[in-house]
Amino acid sequence: MSIAKHRPKVLRQIVSLPGSVDRSGSAMIAITPTTSETGNSSRQSSLSDLHGVLLQYENLVSVLGYFSEIIGDYFSEKGVCVLIDGRKMSPKALKNVLRACQQAFYHRIRIAIIVQPEKFLHQQKINFDLIIEGYEFRTCLVSLHKLSKYIDISQLPETFGGTFSYDAEQWCDERERIENTMYDLNSLSKDLAQSNGRLQLSSDDPSIVADSMTSIIRLFIFVHLASLPQKEAELSKLNAENEERCRMLEEHAEGVNRQVLLDWIEGPGEKWLLTLHEIGENKDEARQLVKEHQQLAHKSKVLAFF
Repeated sequence: MSIAKHRPKVLRQIVSLPGSVDRSGSAMIAITPTTSETGNSSRQSSLSDLHGVLLQYENLVSVLGYFSEIIGDYFSEKGVCVLIDGRKMSPKALKNVLRACQQAFYHRIRIAIIVQPEKFLHQQKINFDLIIEGYEFRTCLVSLHKLSKYIDISQLPETFGGTFSYDAEQWCDERERIENTMYDLNSLSKDLAQSNGRLQLSSDDPSIVADSMTSIIRLFIFVHLASLPQKEAELSKLNAENEERCRMLEEHAEGVNRQVLLDWIEGPGEKWLLTLHEIGENKDEARQLVKEHQQLAHKSKVLAFF
C-alpha cells in the first residue's frame, strides 16, 4: 500500500496515526468522525443510508489496514490503543467503527478507549452493545476528563484536550518521503544483486564490470545523500554546543578580568592611590596631578580589557 492512495482520507483527519503512545507504550490510533460520518438515517432513504454505511466502513478498514502495515514491530508486540471520539456518535456508527478496527488489526489491538457520548441513552445502548458483541480486545467507555488515566496529556491529541500536536498534511508528506526512499533503496538493492550475479557469471566482460560498479556507486551515493539531513542536524547541534561553550568562556574571562582589577585596586593600586592624595600648591603641581590621574584611569581601562 502507498500513502498516495490514502492521502485524501488521512487529510480528512477522521482516522489518524499521530505518533503518540498511551501509558502502556502502545501506539495510538485516533478516530474522530465528523457529523456526516456518524450517520443520520432520518434524512436519508434506507438504500442510500446502507450505501453510505458500507462506503464509510470500507474506507475505514482500508485506512486502518494501511496503518497496521506501517506500525513497527516493536509497537505491534505491545498492541495498539484505539482512541475513539464517541461524544456525537450514534451506537450504530460506533459499532461499525469497532468492527472495522477488529477486521483491520485482528488480534493486534490491546484496548479501545471510547469517549462516551453526551446522551445518557446512547451511553446505556453502547454499554449493552459492548457486552453483546464481545470484541476480541478490551473496550473501555470513559468521560473526556478521565482520559489522562490511560493516556498522558503530553501524548493526547489536541482534539481530545491534550497537548500533542498533529499535522495531517505534514504527516502525509513525511510518509511519502519515507516510501520514496524505501522504493529507491529496494531498486538499488535489486540492481546490486543483479550486478553481483553478473560478476559471478562473467567477471572478464568489461561492460558487465562497469555496469556493476556503476550500480554500487549509485548505492553509496544514495546512502550518503539519505544520511545528509541527519549529519546536518548533528552538525547544527555541535555548533550550538560550541557557541554555548564560547559564551561560558567569555563570561568566565570577564569575571576573571574583573577579579584582577579588584585585586590590583585592593593591593598595589591602593598604595599608589594613597600617594596621590595631596593637593597641588601651584599650577604646575595641579597639572602634574591631573596627568597622574589620567594615567591611573588609562591603566584601569587596560586592566579591564585584559
